[in-house]
This record gives sequence, C-alpha cells and structure tokens, in this order.
Amino acid sequence: MIKSVILQTTARVLVPLMLLFSVFIFFRGHNESGGGFIGGLLVVGSIAMYALAYGVTETAKTMRVKPPDLIAAGVFCATAAGVIALLVGDTFLTGVWVDIPLPGGEVYALGSALLFDLGVYFGVSGAGMAILFSLESQGKKMLPN
Repeated sequence: MIKSVILQTTARVLVPLMLLFSVFIFFRGHNESGGGFIGGLLVVGSIAMYALAYGVTETAKTMRVKPPDLIAAGVFCATAAGVIALLVGDTFLTGVWVDIPLPGGEVYALGSALLFDLGVYFGVSGAGMAILFSLESQGKKMLPN
C-alpha cells in the first residue's frame, strides 16, 4: 500500500471508470477487437490500482464477489455455451444464434459466443485478482518489518 492522498483520490475516480470501460471493451469485442480477455485484464488493473491506494486487506473487504467465485462463474458460463450447442444437436462449442426482434423491425442476433466470452471475462478477472492478492500477501512475508 502506498500512502498517498493523490493516489487514493485518483483511484476513487479512475476505478469506476476503468470498470465501466472494461464492460464497454467486453461488448465491443463481441463484433470487433477486444472482448472477455482484455475486459478482464482491465478489471484486474483497476483492482490493482485500488489495492495500491488502499491496501489488499481493504480491497478484499470492499469486493462483493471473491476471486474463486468469479473463476467458478467463468467456468460455468463457458461450459454452458458449449452445452447449449449440444442441446440443439450440434457439436460442443458450436456457435448457436437466436434472432431477437427489436422495435422498429430490426433483428438482433444473440449467440452462445457471447456467453463463452462472458466466461472468459469472469475467469480472467477472478484469476488475475487471485494472483494479485497472492503476490501481495507473499510480498509482505518476504519484506522485513
């Protein structure tokens, strides 16, 4: 933890913006470059900034979802994307698309690839945070008082 009023103030402003940007990158990556992996890394970067400003203990207390739960949700979403294809008679992880009519006569194609990408987003976020917290706790044991 770095005791700095500037860093703490910056973290309070930038962390929500970084999390919002990670969601934007996640949805943008569905059709263009970006996606679950890059969005998940942005989540980890924002949590790292918060942990530098306020400490790992405070960061862990602040988080509503713990890293192992995020990893489990990621594995579940990615597996569910594959099982959906099996349920419609295709091979595992084949893309399945559903057309959703929108007002104005337009149609939005929603695919199982989005669910898989959500699994990657959750998995990368959870694994990155677990690594971050683990490294921070190991660093405290190695440094002299």
